Amino acid sequence: MSIRFIQPHTKHERPCIFYFAILSILSATFLQAFETAKAGQYEDDLAGNALKETCLEIEDSPGGKIIEGIILVRYPVVGKNDPWPKLLNMFHVTTRDKIIRQELLFHEGERYDESTVRESARNLRAMPMIFSMVRILAVKGSAPDRVLVLVVTKDLWSIRLNTNFNFGGGVFNFVSFLPTEQNLLGLNQQLSLYARVDRKVLTFGQLYRVPRVLGSRIAMNEAFALRINRFDGDLEGGLGWLTIRRPLFSLSSRYSWEISSYFDTGIERYFQGATQKVITINYKDQSYKFYHMYDYEKMALETRLGISFGHVFKTDFYFGYRAKSNKYCSSSSLDHVPAPVADAYKKISIPPRDQAGEIFARIAFFEARYSRQRNIDTYGLTEDVRLGPSLVMEAAHASPVLGFDQYSVSLSAIGGYRLLIGNNILWVGLSYSARWWPDSGMEGAHSFWIDRNLEVEFENITPMLFDWFRILSRIHFSSMDYSRSLSIISIGGNNGLRGFQSDFRSGTRALNINIEVRSRPFIFKTLHFGLAAFYDAGDAWMHELGDSIHYNQSLGIGIRALFPQFDRGVVRLDFGFPLGGGFSLEHMVTFSYLQAF
Repeated sequence: MSIRFIQPHTKHERPCIFYFAILSILSATFLQAFETAKAGQYEDDLAGNALKETCLEIEDSPGGKIIEGIILVRYPVVGKNDPWPKLLNMFHVTTRDKIIRQELLFHEGERYDESTVRESARNLRAMPMIFSMVRILAVKGSAPDRVLVLVVTKDLWSIRLNTNFNFGGGVFNFVSFLPTEQNLLGLNQQLSLYARVDRKVLTFGQLYRVPRVLGSRIAMNEAFALRINRFDGDLEGGLGWLTIRRPLFSLSSRYSWEISSYFDTGIERYFQGATQKVITINYKDQSYKFYHMYDYEKMALETRLGISFGHVFKTDFYFGYRAKSNKYCSSSSLDHVPAPVADAYKKISIPPRDQAGEIFARIAFFEARYSRQRNIDTYGLTEDVRLGPSLVMEAAHASPVLGFDQYSVSLSAIGGYRLLIGNNILWVGLSYSARWWPDSGMEGAHSFWIDRNLEVEFENITPMLFDWFRILSRIHFSSMDYSRSLSIISIGGNNGLRGFQSDFRSGTRALNINIEVRSRPFIFKTLHFGLAAFYDAGDAWMHELGDSIHYNQSLGIGIRALFPQFDRGVVRLDFGFPLGGGFSLEHMVTFSYLQAF
């Protein structure tokens, strides 16, 4: 495999690290004009206020003492130190006491256990978009052998637009709106409308989620939506799902079960930049051009049982049955073209039908060890990062006696290790999957093993350097061989290569390298914001066609912002500059929700 490096066309070239260092220095200089926030200042202030209001003192050695009481301090969305009008609290019901208490894994009269308290805090923080902060503090009780537990929470604004969007590489990719009452009547139930606009389609519908039906441990969520073509108004399809389950709600939970179903119909379109991809087929000195698109109809039903062992080192076993049906066909009539051209088009652009009934077994192993961090994916708020090893393996067997006519064996494994070295976080991950299907009909496959997918990832997150910034770096490699669904991997301004057009390159192999310097948050009237400088590189290429890798590179700077009263995810604005020519003003801007990686 040959590698062609694209470098700046100048007589006096400097290595990329030179430009990266200049951007970092400029960013640090600019940051000195603003007041920085010490780690966790926002949460520390709220916890301190709760201690003052309740006239309680921290208990330094609570382990093993009897819990004589649990005290809740629930702050509304807008507090006394927030810059927003208190009138907003009239339109929000603060999360009710019983909703918080039912998530606590400890009770009055029990002995205080720090690991159980921390797990309770993680469970509360994991409640989707309910709290901006959660602190559980041990405070002095009425006697030396007694302890009180103070639970401090602050609600997020629950009537939310829940916008997600991506404008990358000079191309509008999508925007979605999920107007939601995220905490319906303070009961931790979500009722949502849904609308998504992409380059061709408008999708709209509704979602409803109940994490604890009638206070039980059974959860339910359902959704239904329709897809309409934005330009001609035609109905293109829809999607929906229904899931009922009893999850493993704590590390000591033993059993779980789930029943789920979904359907998804529509038109799959492939783009490169702002235009739809075109497939050209030559036949008898004439060229036939087709848009790369096809109709699809997907349905699935799954039921599974789970059993869990261990507490620190967890091993979960799952057994179940799933039925799936994936059908594909041409989006337009092929009657007007010669039969050999139609056959060639179907072969390279339309996946064959894939229907199966299968039984499966899955084993999941992980270490329940967590590190509380800040300023990685969000700003100023506590993030629970799981450390140690993790491994998920699954084997599935499809047979005609289980439904449909497929006879196959599918194997998959996803594993990794996250290591905390001092305050440096290193992640190494590997995943592989394949399917043995003698009657798959895949042309060009050298064995019965198809759908062979490999991913390798290295990620490193430094501690806060000079108390100013972190450096996050990632190397990600993906490989797909003999994909029955004809899947490809894309890379561009919308997914890992800022400064280039969306889906700039695509293929069955992809390499992506990202280095990003992220400043600590700076606070202005509780607005958390910061700066970033980044280096992106990589390519996607068609390995089986003899395509070679082109090492595309870019440098850039960005802005991150977060209002902790309203969200936990940051909004980012990035400006990327390709190295080696090809600069385009319209491709340089990426405006999106959540961190780039």
